[in-house]
Amino acid sequence: MQVTETLNEGLKRGYTITVTAAELEAKVQEKLVEAQPEVEMKGFRKGKVPMAILRKQFGPRLLGDAMQDAIDGAMKDHFDKTGDRPALQPDVKMQGGDDWAEGRDVVVEMTYDCLPPIPELDASKITLDRLVVKADDASVDEALKNLASTAQSFDDRKKGAKAKDGDQITIDFKGSVDGDYFEGGT
Repeated sequence: MQVTETLNEGLKRGYTITVTAAELEAKVQEKLVEAQPEVEMKGFRKGKVPMAILRKQFGPRLLGDAMQDAIDGAMKDHFDKTGDRPALQPDVKMQGGDDWAEGRDVVVEMTYDCLPPIPELDASKITLDRLVVKADDASVDEALKNLASTAQSFDDRKKGAKAKDGDQITIDFKGSVDGDYFEGGT
């Protein structure tokens, strides 16, 4: 497995990961050997299915799993070695994805934005200035009037009483605009 750096600008990183066909084949073989004792197939005793039949039956799926495991392992090793911490999930694309055939190397492009390094900070050396704002009486009175006007409570009046300035009213109406009928109320 080979990891090659392709981009290193500011916090952007790009790498090409190459997994050889031999490495993939070894992983597939390992998975087949691991699964063989548990496989039951018609005509064979449990665990006695020949490797060629297992490869024919489960090979393509195990090849996909092996590719995923190899790429995930390469990414994990890369992050462990470099100490990079990606800000988001890395963007991983396989080169020649539709043209790839079994027996060929797998080449994957990985790009990500890494988190910037955060330096150690000694909090005991930080001093803070406490800001105190003095409010004059006129500002306090104005703020209290604004609070009082927004927190009013309204008492019900007798039915048929006239509304005065400052009262809260509810209006129910029916109307139409260009022939479209609607109802409303506030």
